[in-house]
Amino acid sequence: MSLATSTVKNTLTSDPDTYRTVPELLLSRGFSCDNHYVTTKDGTILHLFRIKSHFAQATLGNNSLHPVFLQHGFALSASSWLINSPGENVAPWVNKHKPLVTGNNLATFLANQGYDVWLGNNRGNQYSTNHTDMDAAHDDRFWKFSFDEHVEEDAPAMIDYILNITGKGKW
Repeated sequence: MSLATSTVKNTLTSDPDTYRTVPELLLSRGFSCDNHYVTTKDGTILHLFRIKSHFAQATLGNNSLHPVFLQHGFALSASSWLINSPGENVAPWVNKHKPLVTGNNLATFLANQGYDVWLGNNRGNQYSTNHTDMDAAHDDRFWKFSFDEHVEEDAPAMIDYILNITGKGKW
């Protein structure tokens, strides 16, 4: 094993974020989330996460700004919005003298600014393998989709759901 391979392997095994789920990543940074499920017209059930910032809630109350929908890229999941550039920040809702790794990423930044942040998941990733009529583990038909379904089914269903739940406008 080369030094570079050894360094990468040690980094992956020592990084606590390596195998964390979206709720676990958020919790480790002082946030929580609500789980939401959206069913598309073709029966796919998509998992959405709504970030809850205790800092923003303490300063703004329930008067959040407009909803923001963040959608990951190809072959990723909502966790891609949370795993980059962790940083230590003083978290006033925990202990003002103890730094908390809150992260330096768009999702947590927007949540702390008071935006209502929603993280989407496309069909077929670890969070969105449910369907009203098919079992993804046993029915190959579930996996017969392309970018067309992401654009025509998934994104509109998630956006409509968010606008309906928040009552913050139409698209």
